[in-house]
Amino acid sequence: MKKYLRSRKNIPYVIMLIIGIGIATYKYDFISAIIGFGIVIIFSLIMGYLINKLVK
Repeated sequence: MKKYLRSRKNIPYVIMLIIGIGIATYKYDFISAIIGFGIVIIFSLIMGYLINKLVK
């Protein structure tokens, strides 16, 4: 799992997380922005990891 998280394919997700937190902080407070976007990104990373395991 650590090797998957460090792969270069996940860089766009990290960039999207940072941009999303920046945009959501304008509308909501910082904690709820981190929680909301963190859950979405972590869920997509776990699903991508499981799909990669099933395909191989």
